[in-house]
Amino acid sequence: MQMAWPAAIVVHARYPPIMGPIHERSDEHTWLIKMVGSGGNEALAAMVYGSYARGTHDEDSDIDVLELVAADPAPYSRGRVNVTQYTPSHLGQMAQRGSLFVSHLLTDGVPLIDPHRIMERALAQYRPPESYDPIWKQLSIAAGAINPAAPDAERFTDGLCRLAIYTLRTAIYLRALENGAPCFDLDLAAQRTGVPGLTEVLRWRRIDHFSTNHLRSLAEMLPKVLSSPIETQPRSTVSYAVAHASSPDMAALFATVLGEGKIAYSALTVPPF
Repeated sequence: MQMAWPAAIVVHARYPPIMGPIHERSDEHTWLIKMVGSGGNEALAAMVYGSYARGTHDEDSDIDVLELVAADPAPYSRGRVNVTQYTPSHLGQMAQRGSLFVSHLLTDGVPLIDPHRIMERALAQYRPPESYDPIWKQLSIAAGAINPAAPDAERFTDGLCRLAIYTLRTAIYLRALENGAPCFDLDLAAQRTGVPGLTEVLRWRRIDHFSTNHLRSLAEMLPKVLSSPIETQPRSTVSYAVAHASSPDMAALFATVLGEGKIAYSALTVPPF
């Protein structure tokens, strides 16, 4: 039985979800269906998104899955499968606020299970923001932390490089949305910007440990992609983060950077995160 989706979703989607749950399209993905809910929380609904859903994955690609759970969401991994969990109300709130992640799900997500149409109803609440200017401002603040000349930059090289790649990635997705052609295929979206070297720089996202040369190259790339000015006042990375952590989303982002954690743009609550 095919899953019905609201007209608003079908119009938004580049690959309409009405093509059916992934287990109805290919027997080779039955193991993915069986994996759903193996993190300990019962999954109310699940969706695969990203390169695996688009069919553009390669042997090095991760498989991205979203699960909706009743309470206590917690991300987990099973080999190459990375699972993000939300409650239905949280995802619905993100949709109402025009989250870039929700736009990603609507563009190329493919339902795995949704027997009670919980995922469908949450995503149907999506409303694009009236203006993307606040998001560009957030990206500009994030980019301002990428300062190779900061006295403590070397200490936070890995986190700063991940933040730079995260910022570039989010910016090109956002630019595609503004141009009326949503595209979450990272290589393709980067190519469409016409910025020389951007595709190659974004492939560094698979690097485990970065060098100061990576950091300098990423710092040089940011102004070529962002449309808003980047603050370049000389200060330490820590003092910059403290000065710009007034909102919960920016505070969480900088805490991840300073803690040397990996940044998942699906993990935070407001656009574009």
